Amino acid sequence: PPPAPAAAAAAAEAEKARAAKTAAPWEPQGRDAGSLSAGKGHKDRADDLFRKGLFEQAAEAYSEALCALSEDGGFEAERALCHGNRAACRLQVRDYKATIADCDEVLCFDPDNVKALLRRAQSCEGLERWARAAGDCREVLSVEYARGGGLSNVGVKARECLERCKKQDPEQRAIPIPVRSSSPPPASSPPAAPAVAPAATPAPAEPKEEKSVAPPPAAEKPQKKRVQIVEEDEDEEQKEGGKGEGAKGPEGKGSAQGGEAKKEAAKKSFADIQRSNQMVEAQQCKERGNAAFRAGKHRNAIMHYSAAIDLIPDDASFYTNLAAAHHALKDFPNTLKVAQQALRVDPSAPKGHYRKAQALEGMGRLADAKAAYEEGLALLPTSEQLRAGLAAVTARLEAQEGAEAEALARLKARGSAAPAAAPPAAPAAAEPA
Repeated sequence: PPPAPAAAAAAAEAEKARAAKTAAPWEPQGRDAGSLSAGKGHKDRADDLFRKGLFEQAAEAYSEALCALSEDGGFEAERALCHGNRAACRLQVRDYKATIADCDEVLCFDPDNVKALLRRAQSCEGLERWARAAGDCREVLSVEYARGGGLSNVGVKARECLERCKKQDPEQRAIPIPVRSSSPPPASSPPAAPAVAPAATPAPAEPKEEKSVAPPPAAEKPQKKRVQIVEEDEDEEQKEGGKGEGAKGPEGKGSAQGGEAKKEAAKKSFADIQRSNQMVEAQQCKERGNAAFRAGKHRNAIMHYSAAIDLIPDDASFYTNLAAAHHALKDFPNTLKVAQQALRVDPSAPKGHYRKAQALEGMGRLADAKAAYEEGLALLPTSEQLRAGLAAVTARLEAQEGAEAEALARLKARGSAAPAAAPPAAPAAAEPA
């Protein structure tokens, strides 16, 4: 049913406020014009890659745009756009967990963003998280009904996704669509979408305007898909050359070797792109951790540094920063544990030795701490931190040794001044029974 006039007016006001929140993106408006220009350049390049169907490269370019637009620079609207577009890329290659993370960022800025809700629902569906997928679909429909005017294409896709989730998880059938305060409850059976003539599948549109597609139930991993394509190309080459699978001639061997080389190249290319994307995200986590550390929110910093390590487990700087956060909380055992992990990743990292020495000093193991400081200084003799730490722990050791020597001297003096004790008397012989 159409919304009541008052409810429609309230919905219009809410929509107007939401539009104002995202108005005039990419305009300086008192912000850093250089960062905006750099971010816009990366985004435009990503848009072009998306139109060409190069979704992984486009996702990488959107990541570069996000790096250019710092979190504390007032670029919330632009960052939300980049996260949303990167989510579209990642959904295309079925990287569902990363898609969910991007959608979460968008929804923190704009909780009623139906595209982000739908993409997150489709990703959860791909991961067989039926309840969460259904919940996001209901949120999309709730927003759509509150706005009035029937369901958009996003709403139709959300309704279809919700029906699929209900088939997989029958408990979802009893959960109603939430009613927004700005609109009356929708009819129990939503109106059907208007019939349209079937059209040919269009080429990918701009990321900002592209329509998300529901993932197939049993989707292949992107890497496997690429390898399969390479294998098909190899078969075609063998057919054209008149060589069967068991060809023994030199041409057949060359074709087989070429196919293997293509497969290896495809795997390496995918791994390089994935690593690059993960590194960008890990650096963002590290930056958030640094900001939390500077603000004195050390537990939040631990969370962000740990997220960076989950993405890139072979970067020693993430471990040394995590150790610093534990040390700030005076959690010396965990500081030592993480510092040792940093040194396993990179034994030549001076900061790893510094954090290890700090932990040992905090635990009272001064001699071990001194050795750790000396190991760090052997790698980086110019480090003021290591020099100061070594001087401090050496002073503590000398003071401790002096106190122990003084206590021992007092004990010896006290023992020599005491009178000699008389020998004990012999016991009397017992009377015979």
